Amino acid sequence: MTFNEDSRVKIPTLLHFHEIGYTYMSLRRLNGMMTLNIFTDIFIDSICKINEDVDRDDAARLLSEITLMLDNEDLGKAFYKKTGRPKR
Repeated sequence: MTFNEDSRVKIPTLLHFHEIGYTYMSLRRLNGMMTLNIFTDIFIDSICKINEDVDRDDAARLLSEITLMLDNEDLGKAFYKKTGRPKR
């Protein structure tokens, strides 16, 4: 058996993440914004699941707003301000 990065690191890591509930996303079937590293379908579904009063159209609008913000500002700070917990 040949030992390389795939057999020693990648495959065991993928198996471990699968066991704890993560889903593997192949780049071949990727449906998302590669420039922003946001999976559009997962983002919209998750926003709707977390916020029961938000429908898919509102979530899509939120994603559009975030896309515009990320084009013009610091990626992490702008994204957190839009989706993060409000300050008390």
